[in-house]
Formats: sequence, structure tokens, C-alpha cells
Amino acid sequence: GRTIAALKFATNSSARPLLRPMVKYVANMHGDEAVGRELMLALAEYLAKSYGGDERITNLLDTTEIHIVPTMNPDGFEKKTLFSQSVRANANNVDLNRAFPTWEDLGKSRNELTNGREKEVTAVANWILDNPFVLSINFHDGAVVA
Repeated sequence: GRTIAALKFATNSSARPLLRPMVKYVANMHGDEAVGRELMLALAEYLAKSYGGDERITNLLDTTEIHIVPTMNPDGFEKKTLFSQSVRANANNVDLNRAFPTWEDLGKSRNELTNGREKEVTAVANWILDNPFVLSINFHDGAVVA
């Protein structure tokens, strides 16, 4: 599979200052959700270009660590063609939205949460468990979101 890339916006190059909030944006969980992917790429560009020139963005990035994953399902995105049917699944034909641990898994160990899951789910679950995010946004898009 293809690499899941994450962009991190933080003004402190060393360790994150204590109590600085961390926010994550994730898009393109389903292969055909290209709008969220493009929005996240545009947001990343906007943050990078606006820092130091726009007081609101500079303040935001000086006080918040922002992580952006434009595409959580790069294999599914590559499978989608202009005139093909909806492509929700990854390269293994699994709907990643339905492959994450649920509330029923609360209290399980990291290994129990990730063992036997899709590579994308394991990568994102480990990322979440390694970082104390206080806010999470997962962009879904399309004509019908179910």
C-alpha cells in the first residue's frame, strides 16, 4: 500500500509545550472522497502561507498544534476513476470507516485494538494512541454519506 502522509503545523521545533492543544484533521477515509482531501491540501497551504502574515493564523499556530492527513485511504483514492462506481474501500476491499475499534473495545490493549485490522486502521489508531488530541475532525463527502 501507499504511504499515509501527515502534515504537522507547530511553531516549536522541540517538544510540544505542556498543555498546548493538539488537533487533527483527517480526510479521504473512503476512496471516492476527493473533496475533503483537496480541502485539507488547501488548508495546509493556507496555514503555511498565512503564518507570520495573518495575525489570526499566526496566533492559532503559536498556540495549537495542528495535524492534517489529507488522505487516509490513498489506495482507495487511486482505485477511483472518473466514471467508476463509488469506491469506499481500500485496496483489500474493506470499508475503513467500519474497520475501526468501537466503544465495545474500550479498555483493550493497543495490541488487542490493532491486531488483525487493516494497515490504514492500525496506522491511524497507533497515531491517535500516541498523541493526546483534544479535537478531531474526519471529513466525509459525496452525494450520499452513510
